[in-house]
Amino acid sequence: MGMQNDTVVHFGLGGCPAIDEVTVRWPNAQLTTQTWRGLAARKFYRLTQGDPAAAIAFP
Repeated sequence: MGMQNDTVVHFGLGGCPAIDEVTVRWPNAQLTTQTWRGLAARKFYRLTQGDPAAAIAFP
């Protein structure tokens, strides 16, 4: 039987209307980091390594 890890990470922001900054350290050999800024709260974002835009996955 196949297994898959859930890649969704949920952060509680309380009453904050926006996310100042999110930094991801990617699990690659170089341990690359990437930062996104100024994201709206109450959204699901798809963060893709190497892509400077944070795509809204769900409203």
